[in-house]
Amino acid sequence: MDLKRKTSFFESGRSWYLFHTCSTLLTVIALSFYFSSMNNYIKTRVLDPILFNAREMLEQTPPISEKVKILALDDSTFSFLGGPRMSDEDFRKLLANLSRRKPKAILIDGLLSNTPVKGGKFLKDGEETLEHVYSGAYVTNRHIEFRAPLPVEKSEFKLGSYLDPELDPLDLRLKFDKKLDWFVYGHSEYYKDAFKAQGHITYNEDGTISPFYMISPEIVLPHISLYGSDSIVIDENSLLINEQKVPLDGNGRILINHRPQEYLYKNTRSLRHAIQRARNGEEEESINEGDTVLILLSFATGNTDFHEGSPFGSIPGGLIIASMLSDIKLGEWITPLEAAPLTIILFAICGVLIGIHTNVTWFVIALMATPLLTLGLSIYLFAYHSIAIQWFLPTSIFSLNALLYFAHNRLQDEIRLILIERNYFSEKALRLEESHKTARLEGYLQLGKAVQNLLLPKKMADQINNVSYNMIYHPHLKMAGDWFYVWNVSETEKRFFIGDVMGKGPSAAIPVASIISILKECEKKSLTMEETLTTLNSRIVELFDYHITSTAAAATVYKDGSCELFNCGSPGWFVYSKTKTRFILMASNPLGITNELNIEKQKIDLSSDELLFTFTDGYIEGSRGLKRFLQLMDKDRSFIPKIEYIDEKLQEISLAEHNEDDQSLITIHAA
Repeated sequence: MDLKRKTSFFESGRSWYLFHTCSTLLTVIALSFYFSSMNNYIKTRVLDPILFNAREMLEQTPPISEKVKILALDDSTFSFLGGPRMSDEDFRKLLANLSRRKPKAILIDGLLSNTPVKGGKFLKDGEETLEHVYSGAYVTNRHIEFRAPLPVEKSEFKLGSYLDPELDPLDLRLKFDKKLDWFVYGHSEYYKDAFKAQGHITYNEDGTISPFYMISPEIVLPHISLYGSDSIVIDENSLLINEQKVPLDGNGRILINHRPQEYLYKNTRSLRHAIQRARNGEEEESINEGDTVLILLSFATGNTDFHEGSPFGSIPGGLIIASMLSDIKLGEWITPLEAAPLTIILFAICGVLIGIHTNVTWFVIALMATPLLTLGLSIYLFAYHSIAIQWFLPTSIFSLNALLYFAHNRLQDEIRLILIERNYFSEKALRLEESHKTARLEGYLQLGKAVQNLLLPKKMADQINNVSYNMIYHPHLKMAGDWFYVWNVSETEKRFFIGDVMGKGPSAAIPVASIISILKECEKKSLTMEETLTTLNSRIVELFDYHITSTAAAATVYKDGSCELFNCGSPGWFVYSKTKTRFILMASNPLGITNELNIEKQKIDLSSDELLFTFTDGYIEGSRGLKRFLQLMDKDRSFIPKIEYIDEKLQEISLAEHNEDDQSLITIHAA
């Protein structure tokens, strides 16, 4: 049974990547929602009603200006006229009677697209344009059959008429709702030249009014309410109405300052009495000089054009114009703070920090207090300072991120407790199992070490006739890959082998037994040195299929001191004398790499005052270490060094290079 303890998904830390991804995804969704049309729907249907109704409860709703007079064709007028429309004569008399009071403007909430008298015209011969009267217009990108677009050549439609005289038009940065090359429709030909100008009467879905529609780079169509102002100036990046800068949103639109419908109904008068006074030639006493008169031609039951999305429910479109007119007169504007994307990101980060670093108590307090305080701040700024801020999406992403990371932390804690309890017994069983495995492994290693010791030469130092040799072996692990072999051919010829199987531990030690066994077979067959090395190479390839390689250095020493040196991938042979330490470079390949073995061979004569030696690469790796070793050996040449002296110098290099491998050394001296 495998009782090894596995790290859980939460313990490993991988869960953080998942939750970071979810948090980032939620933030991106919130930002995408902000820029989508759904945000407008939520804003106008849910968020605006909260702010506007809270302002009304706090009695901070701005009043309707006394300078705005609303006259409506209501049910009383409908009954009086006997239908939803005034006669041509009544309409003419009404406008003339109202104009005598010198109002600032008379605005007609309607397109007047009907033709009361076919082939006739509203103005009688000799009558001039009604200078204070403005009618409604509609803009569309489609041509309407059987309808002629309105001409837009008047000065009221010229962009230059509104620009600051000191402003270079090229420097204009103010945003416009662009309706380039769209068609403008309004009154019929019957009313041609009767009114001074037209203005659009469109209400945007996001609860705003576009102050201008740009029809072409030089032509703009104002909103009809703007004709009720004393002055309009377009600066480089701002709009001034009555010399007051109007706050615009990021799209260059004005937020409508809605009032409850009751406010507007109280200030709405029936057209019936105005029409009666006009018929009787009586002066219109309800209108004063400088007032702005708004005539609502569709206000009777069943004839009213209601708009959805108002904070106070469905509202007649004409009353939206009335609110705009009141704002123009009083200078009451709502200032939008366009920082929602940044606020969403900051609240998302705060939610993450709260979820990670707070305990249960503070988390609950933060989760409840943050949305409430943000909403309270929004209501306060809106009601008392007319500042609108985005609060819903930031607090939503804050709460979601806080819940996400708090749940992650609590889940981590719970899982950690469960794992501690579960792993207590698991660890106990695991340690018991591992102690048994360790004991078995120790036994195997001891056995392996004993077997490897049996494979080493019986004597690590000996003399065969006039040839003496010494060997030192330092295993890095209990089982290693270094090996020796001594072959006493005859009284006049001795053979010495030293090598290192690549790798460490048991995987290197196991092939050593095969190598020693192969060498013993070659000794029994009395093979030559070349045949022995060739056989050893081919057998390693055959047994281990190129997965095991081994270096090998061999020397045949004769009685007269002559030597034949062989090398297969080992560091090479060295000859120490009283004059210098000579390195015999013998470049070659290790055993076990290829079937075609390239044996490097060299003959030398070894005098009685010279010492032949070599070692495995556990001491030194690389030319730099070899150079340092030769420098150490050249410091003192007053004696033939013993094997311990050479081992000491090699160990200095090995410790400096931090080599961790088996180390083997052999010295040969022919007296």
